[in-house]
Amino acid sequence: MKVQEHTCSLKRFEKALYSRQHHDNIRFLDNIETVYKTTHSEEIDALAATQTGAIRRYTQLTSATSAFNLSEFPLDGVLLLRENLGASMQIEAAPPEHYVPIGAMVNTHRHAQFCGQDFEPNMLLQASGGVWDLSFKGGFEYVACVLDKSILEDLSETFLQHDIPKAWLASQPRKTNARLLHSLTQKIDNAFSLAKRYPYVFKHTGTRQFITHDIIHCAIKVLGSTQRFYHTLPAPSRRKKAVTRVMDYLKVHLADLPSISELCQVAQVSERTLEYAFKEHFGVSPTKYMNLLRLNRVRHDLRHNGVNQFGVTEVALSWGFSDLGRFSKYYHALFKELPSHTLRKKRAQQKC
Repeated sequence: MKVQEHTCSLKRFEKALYSRQHHDNIRFLDNIETVYKTTHSEEIDALAATQTGAIRRYTQLTSATSAFNLSEFPLDGVLLLRENLGASMQIEAAPPEHYVPIGAMVNTHRHAQFCGQDFEPNMLLQASGGVWDLSFKGGFEYVACVLDKSILEDLSETFLQHDIPKAWLASQPRKTNARLLHSLTQKIDNAFSLAKRYPYVFKHTGTRQFITHDIIHCAIKVLGSTQRFYHTLPAPSRRKKAVTRVMDYLKVHLADLPSISELCQVAQVSERTLEYAFKEHFGVSPTKYMNLLRLNRVRHDLRHNGVNQFGVTEVALSWGFSDLGRFSKYYHALFKELPSHTLRKKRAQQKC
């Protein structure tokens, strides 16, 4: 596995203006020594091992066309993210309650769905309402800022003269002002560029606080602008609801290897409607989608659970792959390596 990390280390600095006196729950402020970090790898597991990826589950739906990249940049009360994924994929996560993550898609021509809703230009990704899921075809690139809820509460009283609206704390895509969203994207990009090219700038407390305040203030304006657009979003269609029901069911029952008829009962639609819904949502049939999920679970088990106890055959059989030759072919097509190679690499890493 090729993993490259770019890290800029700064000296520990004094508490910033916008950090509360008690901020033990702000996990991304724990290691303030590392200000800017990029993880670059050809394997998605490298991203899952990062601080951000640790609370996510990545399911790869097609082979990657390029390496995966995740950049993390912690400031005072806000964590900036930029991620580029060169494959069709599904991401599921459940952020801690004190996180208020919002994001913007960089390549708006790509097809994506967030929490069952089609993602369109000038939409904001709100990811703070418990479990969220994002699926996309042909790769995805986004920028995001993860706000600390307590700091957002303090500043919303200043900027809005009232408490945080409940709608801001729900996981959903929401239309917002295009100019403000573009401004937020640019501010996040500029912060990454500064951190990479001129890391010493962030040793200056005043400069760091100014950049932080500017991003948070812009984020609040972007969130505020969603109110006027909220009611223009269409209600989820019957097909989208069917896909959501099946996805939720498979989170628990994938290992039971459910049949298509079972999934149709769960989705409350006919087999033909379910087939069309999945091809519309993921570009593959329900059967192909389940196979992709199972291949991802096999890869996870080979890299984690089955290293010391089981070989490829046992793990593959446990996920319902009885034709081992065909299984190896599908696995190689998706991950660009044989399952035996995945297992050997992990065992070699353990011996080091």
